Amino acid sequence: MRTLIFASRNTKEITRDLLTLLFGIGFPIVLLLLLSAINKSIPEGYGPSLFKIESLAPGITVFGLSFLSLFSSMLIAKDRTTSFVLRLFTSPLTPANFILGYTLPLIPMALLQSAVCYACALILGLEFSVNLLVAIVVNIPIALVFIALGLLFGSVLNEKAVGGVCGALLTNFGSRISGSIPQW
Repeated sequence: MRTLIFASRNTKEITRDLLTLLFGIGFPIVLLLLLSAINKSIPEGYGPSLFKIESLAPGITVFGLSFLSLFSSMLIAKDRTTSFVLRLFTSPLTPANFILGYTLPLIPMALLQSAVCYACALILGLEFSVNLLVAIVVNIPIALVFIALGLLFGSVLNEKAVGGVCGALLTNFGSRISGSIPQW
C-alpha cells in the first residue's frame, strides 16, 4: 500500500510535465517518420536494409525506451535536490518501496511508448502480427534496465549531470544496441 501511494505521487509528478511526456513518446515517432522517408527516397536495391520498416520499428522502440532512464534519473535527482528524499527517510518506506515507487509509474509509459511506436509503424506499412504484441511485452525487461540505470544515476549524480549522462550517453548507447542507427 505504501508503495502504491508513493508510486501515485511519482505518477502525478511525471504527468505534470507534459513536455517531457510528449518528447518521450513523440521523438521516437518523429525519428521513425524521418527514417521511413529516407528509406522511400532510396532506390530499391541500394542502401542498407536497416531503413525498412520491419527492421526499423523494433530498433526505434528500444531506442525510445532509453529515454526512460532520463525520466527516472531526473525524477529522483530532483527529489534529492529539493530534500524530498530526506523527508521520505522519516517515513516507514523500505528500500524496496522506494525502488518500486519510482519504477511502477514508468512501466505504463514504456508500454504506451512501444504501442504508439508500433501503431505508427503499422501506418507506415508494417504488417500486423501477433508478434507485435509479444514485442511490446519483450520490451518490458529492456525498459526495466533503462529505468534501473536511471535510478542509479539519479541517486549518484546531481540534476545537471544526470541530463548529460542519461540524456546523451545512455541514449547514444541505446541507439547503438537497438540497431536503429546504421553501423556502416
